[in-house]
Amino acid sequence: MRMNLEAVPCLSGANKIDQWALIALAIETQRMITVNNWSQAHMHVNARPSARLGFEGWTRELSGHGVFLFGEKSHAKRTSLFDMMPAGWVKLSVEQQHEVSTIIQNVCDLADICDDKPEWTKEVMVGLA
Repeated sequence: MRMNLEAVPCLSGANKIDQWALIALAIETQRMITVNNWSQAHMHVNARPSARLGFEGWTRELSGHGVFLFGEKSHAKRTSLFDMMPAGWVKLSVEQQHEVSTIIQNVCDLADICDDKPEWTKEVMVGLA
């Protein structure tokens, strides 16, 4: 689509790009896509049914490309599970963490009693905030 973007002002006859020019560009670009393009795209994301890898095979394939490298580095640096918690949680005091956990537990307990999904009302969210 980037190659065709230069031709957009010519298509619309004006100096600015409007929605119709972008739609024409998208249609023209779709016409240029081949079956091979779709096949390659599906192979890259492991979505092609005839060549699909299982989860373990796919993660092995990705690790060969260095995709999981950042996660492994951060995993090696941590000293406890607490290090992997979001920054907002880490900055809370122990009392605040306990209060948040209690609010969440109460909502889940109420849902269990009613055999329903937890209901995250405005009041609950304000309490968590």
